[in-house]
Amino acid sequence: MTLFSTAQIKELGPIGEAEGLSKGELKARIDRPLAAVSDQKVRIAFGNATKAVRKDAIWTNEHISGIVNEKRGKSLITALG
Repeated sequence: MTLFSTAQIKELGPIGEAEGLSKGELKARIDRPLAAVSDQKVRIAFGNATKAVRKDAIWTNEHISGIVNEKRGKSLITALG
């Protein structure tokens, strides 16, 4: 993890400015994933994935990714619209 000083962050400028995003576009880009993670079906899907990983007790990235991809199914796609 990289830590930045206050001065370095100030040099970067307001969020989205370097990408040429308007405040409205930036808000839309932030609101969409926020709505997805707030969706009950998505939270339940990730909760079920957590239970499955704990039950299997296989802690490899491949195994965990496979379970998460399987359990999230349509819920995340539906929540993102």
